[in-house]
Amino acid sequence: MAIKSLSDFPDRIYTRHAGHPHTLEYKAWRNMMQRCYNPNIKDYRNYGNRGINVHMPWHRFQKFIADRDAEIGPRPSPRHSLDRIDNDGNYEPGNIRWATPPEQARNKRYNGYTPEERAEMREMDQEIQRLLIKLRTT
Repeated sequence: MAIKSLSDFPDRIYTRHAGHPHTLEYKAWRNMMQRCYNPNIKDYRNYGNRGINVHMPWHRFQKFIADRDAEIGPRPSPRHSLDRIDNDGNYEPGNIRWATPPEQARNKRYNGYTPEERAEMREMDQEIQRLLIKLRTT
């Protein structure tokens, strides 16, 4: 089923979800859904208008949270937001991560870097994160 707008599943967007309406994860989920399906917001042109969709089971907040726990874990800090690893891909398993603003800035399609350079920078970011964790635990 192709989803054209939020009206295709209003119960999934506008209801409170298992007591989570004010958590950082809920806000990240809501913003993801809005960017992809609400043509009335500014960011829609960079997401939904480009054909970026959300994995169908994740239209339910509870399913997103369950998969998120297996995929990337809880949001590390308020500075982190949901990011697509492949900027041209959908919000789906294997293509999401929590990223800081500098990490996201390097992953934009119009930042002047080729997809290969962006992939190399992601690998460097991951290595830096591993080293930081190692330093904190020693």
